[in-house]
Amino acid sequence: MTEHDPLTTLLPAARTDIDTVPAQDLSRGLAAAVRAESRPRARRAVVAGLAVLAVAVPGTAAAVQWTTHTGVFGNPALSEEDASEWLDVCAPDFPATVRRLSPRDLALPRGVTVDTAVQDMYGEPDPACPEPGGRAQADGITLDFESWARCAWVHAWLDDPTQRSAAVVQLTRLADSPLLAAHDGGGTVAHAHDVAAAAADDDRAPVQREAEINCAQVGLRR
Repeated sequence: MTEHDPLTTLLPAARTDIDTVPAQDLSRGLAAAVRAESRPRARRAVVAGLAVLAVAVPGTAAAVQWTTHTGVFGNPALSEEDASEWLDVCAPDFPATVRRLSPRDLALPRGVTVDTAVQDMYGEPDPACPEPGGRAQADGITLDFESWARCAWVHAWLDDPTQRSAAVVQLTRLADSPLLAAHDGGGTVAHAHDVAAAAADDDRAPVQREAEINCAQVGLRR
């Protein structure tokens, strides 16, 4: 790598952006899952910054390709969420990356698919994304899927009595998620277990309250 290689100048700049720009929450899924003022919030971090990655292309000295993969990973020692990769949420290949980050064992109510979740969470282009910009960590996007699925099961429990047994199983399973526990800023896991227990006890009021306060943005209301 020579002193004229653009990668040697672009990557330090990208690291500087991550360290200095303010944190934002760009993911609607988790925000909906922890929206209630009375409920402790799960820890999340999304940073806005420029992320243009230089990659070598055969036959040329170098080329610049805008991709969701920044090659920069989180450092929990610096108060970042985890060690997963920071992704550029404005990049053209972000939708494809999102689908790959969906948990392979994600269970959803009858008639609901991963594509439903992707469309509901990320379907509308962000007008603030005309160029490299917002970032989110990969594990946070996977957690968004879990949070969205949890809300989907909350609505299924309320709206379809034939799916209540399955909803109880999945709400309990999602409350036990290791990823949710790893991002729990205090009380989020306990709250998820309380909702699952209410569903198991056929106690409608707490489940209804969860749907109205924390799951109102999930597009499954019939």
